[in-house]
Amino acid sequence: MHQVQDFDAYLQQFKANAQVRAEAGVRRFVMARLADGRVALHFSAGSLQSVQDFLQHEYLKLVEADQATDSTLIWTTTDDLDELPAEVPPGSVSLFKKFPLTNTDCAVRALIQAQPALSAQGVLGFSLHHSSTDTDVAIVHLLARDAGVGQHAFSKDLASALTPCGATELDQPILADNQTEL
Repeated sequence: MHQVQDFDAYLQQFKANAQVRAEAGVRRFVMARLADGRVALHFSAGSLQSVQDFLQHEYLKLVEADQATDSTLIWTTTDDLDELPAEVPPGSVSLFKKFPLTNTDCAVRALIQAQPALSAQGVLGFSLHHSSTDTDVAIVHLLARDAGVGQHAFSKDLASALTPCGATELDQPILADNQTEL
């Protein structure tokens, strides 16, 4: 997540670094823009080690050289479940939440069971990841057709599915507009 003063300048820099991301094994990303000027990026890559190498040797150098980025927060995670579409639809939104989770296997089963209900509401996909440094911390990413659908699905169905698995603090996810003109 980056604090960005000038989104157009940031986007120009981001587009210019496509080769670096590809060489690092980044196979997919979702860029989402928050109302407060932050930009959230969700990278998918081949392995945790490739992501850590990319961050340490390439990405942070790019961010430091980028005049549009004021500060950066990075979470590294491993996938537990990835049901995000290959392409992010225009006009869609992302909701992100980092939260305590004690039973990941239960959460994966619960999300798979909740998938038909979530899809019927307009949820386009979701992913669940656990922290690479703290196995009791997870991050969920919900991709929805619009903010209303996303907020409702997150607070109702997603929270209901995950709470019996030891998930807590699922209120107030980060809401962001997905950027598809990349």
